[in-house]
Amino acid sequence: MQDREKLKKLVQIIGDLIKLDGNEWLIEEILKTIGEKSHVEEIAKHPFFEDIYEHCIRLVIDKQAKDFYSTFPINNEELLKNLIYDFKEMEYNRRRDRFYEFSFCLNQQIEGITNYLFDNEYLIKWRNLNENIKRQVVQDYSIEGKQIRKTLQDLIIEKEKENKNSWSAQNKFQLVYFLMTTPNNYKLPFDFQRFKNLRQEISVARNESHRGSDKLEYQKNILEQIKGNESKYYFKFYGFLQNFVSQIEVVYANKSAPKNKNIVPPNKTKPQKNTLGAINPDLEKLKQQMDKNK
Repeated sequence: MQDREKLKKLVQIIGDLIKLDGNEWLIEEILKTIGEKSHVEEIAKHPFFEDIYEHCIRLVIDKQAKDFYSTFPINNEELLKNLIYDFKEMEYNRRRDRFYEFSFCLNQQIEGITNYLFDNEYLIKWRNLNENIKRQVVQDYSIEGKQIRKTLQDLIIEKEKENKNSWSAQNKFQLVYFLMTTPNNYKLPFDFQRFKNLRQEISVARNESHRGSDKLEYQKNILEQIKGNESKYYFKFYGFLQNFVSQIEVVYANKSAPKNKNIVPPNKTKPQKNTLGAINPDLEKLKQQMDKNK
């Protein structure tokens, strides 16, 4: 017991030495010695090394989040700050294999982007859209002999709900995605139904993280499909987020493209005239002197 106390004092002395400038090498030597004398599995169990690992992971995730949104075209500081925060939380939960918490954080990003676009651009466009366009049939198919015909209004939001201003998160997404991807012809995008269904799956998974209310039949079916396949759904949901953000980047890059043909694109210069002066100023002066002597 006495030796243990002495060793504790020795450890304290080493700790004090490590703090002194110029003794950084001492940390390396101590860690090197520990690594040579102990099994990695045993070392990794110590909370200190777990903290180091966690710190390194957080640095990596922080960089990933900022890189992911580095080209995001919507210039809103508050929105971007929230997106980066939710991306990092999403990644922390994935690494801990907490699927429904992961889904919650991924949903936060989709919802944040959707709400911003809905409030600042697409709700106004929808309200100004010609009623004849809203009444156009955009889906026409049969199920078990029953003909299904849906207008654009039916697909985006029921008229009664719109009149009550009862836009759900799903309705908002459907509106934003439709108007964003069909700016001119108002035809249904080929992948609209797939994106709509996947957005619904994310929403249902998100609700599992903090809501315990009774579920509708379609929600039970979605959760049943996810159960046991969480490892696949991580990538499925990742793909949705990536595609959604990439689509926004493409759309807004086109919107901000310069329309004036006389504008010289960045990193390009106007072509110079092929003159002696452009090649060598001294030769140009000599030519001018010869012209005077003629």
